[in-house]
Amino acid sequence: MEAQNYRDGFKYSQNTYNVNAVRVAGKKGITSAIATQTVSEGGYTYSILTPTKAGIGAIGIHFFQGKVGALFYPAQETKPKVFASVTMSEFQEKVLEEFGFELTGQNVVDK
Repeated sequence: MEAQNYRDGFKYSQNTYNVNAVRVAGKKGITSAIATQTVSEGGYTYSILTPTKAGIGAIGIHFFQGKVGALFYPAQETKPKVFASVTMSEFQEKVLEEFGFELTGQNVVDK
């Protein structure tokens, strides 16, 4: 992970958490890729997304299996803004359209 440049301002950390992921064997028998399980298989994956620009007090969370994104932006909304039936990419696009800033983060899978 790169060192943060704090001269540009405060930035939140990004994270992805994948519970019950399955390691997939490669052609040479090396396991490296992660396959996300479905809800019925017990999978649970979420990504914490942060603004690309420093100083914006917002955090987005995308739940992969549920296709739900939630934006926590107390300066604009008292409650989380929920976006239903969206992939992570669609969630990022909707936040940009509605709030005017980009979110970035680790995307395990995006179907």
